[in-house]
Parts: sequence; structure tokens; C-alpha cells
Amino acid sequence: MRTERNADGKALFLQVVAHLNLTEKDYFALSFRDDGNRNWLYNEKRIAKQLH
Repeated sequence: MRTERNADGKALFLQVVAHLNLTEKDYFALSFRDDGNRNWLYNEKRIAKQLH
């Protein structure tokens, strides 16, 4: 899945929701692993700033 370089977390989240055809998106969020730790991807922050 691709998104704009300056996109915020919400843009990616909405792409994933559409791809999976989820109707109840309020129950889900995106996370990623960094050095074995789970981190939440915040919708209001740019993705690039969260993935150092």
C-alpha cells in the first residue's frame, strides 16, 4: 500500500479501512513495531515523523 510522503496517519488508516472494507472503523487503529516495541500510529501526526 502506498501513501503520500507527507501524509498523516489518518490518510493511511483510511486507505487500510477501505482496502479491508471495514464498516466499524472506530474499533481499529494502526500500530508498528520498532526494536520489538509496539507503537501506535497517531492519526493527527505525519507518518514520516513517527517512523524515525
